[in-house]
Amino acid sequence: MTKSKNQAVIPATALSRALNIVSRGAGRDGLYEMMQVAVRNGALIVRCFNGTMGVSVQAAVEDQGAGIDAMVSAQAFVSLVSNMNGAVTMLPESRKGLKVECDSVSVSLKGTQTGELPGLEEEDAKEVCSMSGEALIRALQVSVSAHPDDKSPILHGVLFDVGAERLITMAADGIQGAMCEAVIERAEPTRFLLPLTFVHWMRNIPSGANVTIRESQNRIHVTAVDGSLTITMASPKGQHQNYPALQTIFETVFTGDKGIRFSMEASAFYGAARHVKALGGQSVHLFSENGNLCASAKGDLGKFRSVVGSTHEEVSIHLNPSVIANSVSLLDAPEMIYNGSKAPLGATEGALRFIFMPLIVPDAKELEAEEAEVEPIAVEVAEPVPA
Repeated sequence: MTKSKNQAVIPATALSRALNIVSRGAGRDGLYEMMQVAVRNGALIVRCFNGTMGVSVQAAVEDQGAGIDAMVSAQAFVSLVSNMNGAVTMLPESRKGLKVECDSVSVSLKGTQTGELPGLEEEDAKEVCSMSGEALIRALQVSVSAHPDDKSPILHGVLFDVGAERLITMAADGIQGAMCEAVIERAEPTRFLLPLTFVHWMRNIPSGANVTIRESQNRIHVTAVDGSLTITMASPKGQHQNYPALQTIFETVFTGDKGIRFSMEASAFYGAARHVKALGGQSVHLFSENGNLCASAKGDLGKFRSVVGSTHEEVSIHLNPSVIANSVSLLDAPEMIYNGSKAPLGATEGALRFIFMPLIVPDAKELEAEEAEVEPIAVEVAEPVPA
């Protein structure tokens, strides 16, 4: 094993954990494919930047000498460390390269001296709020309803609406919408939209961490501290011009005692939606029959029908099975709110709320007649929820 005056030692599990978080921020070309690795005063700092957003992790290490300042391939470094066990020793090489040793394995990674990754901290960033990692992860569940295409800025991202002692997160993609409310501390009221990619990074924050969100003129900074591990993330703020309308829709669906309310077994409905997709169906029909809530569909490969809940009220609405599968998987036994076949369908459980826009099916009556010929598959369902 190489001996050097400048080296750092860290357990492979701790290093791999740090690298997996940071590597998600790596870009796909040039300098942004690289990971900056620095060791000074007993701290390892690894950082990536993709051109607009960045993430860094700081962890404790055993170090000696003048420290390390390397710039190496993020993908190569992560892949290398993931196959190591025990203590990992890192040593600096020329041109910001890095030698990594573990047991009898010794690998040298080429570095680059071309440019530096931008810093993530900004002195003018003011604290907005703080919360637990668990509360933040729960609030970020709404991201399943966000538009996945970065090129659709009007529907892309998650809105953060910070109030006195609560954080409301919202997302929509034109077919569905989601809202979640979380309790927070030391809040400074503000509103901002974060890109979906950045929200996915945030979902890797440990549930036991203490999270602080700060806001500067153009950026949002997120810091999570979990023991000796410190995660820092930064992203530009986006626009949120469509979200006032979305909030109005939520208020219309969920405020007061309007609509028909009934129970639904989310796991059964999730299974029904997956069956519909497997059969090549474009929509799933949710309807009531003899006190049961049924889901049925017709596709190129066959027909499907099952019982997914219970209600004695008249219900009939067509929905997108892909949307249902992603969102309903987060629920257990939600209360559903039905306001007609052409109105948004609401689902609420705990702090989570969803709205699903109906699909307009031209030959609905003919389709429903064909679906009625299929025998239902019985499943255990929750007790009906009184209207």
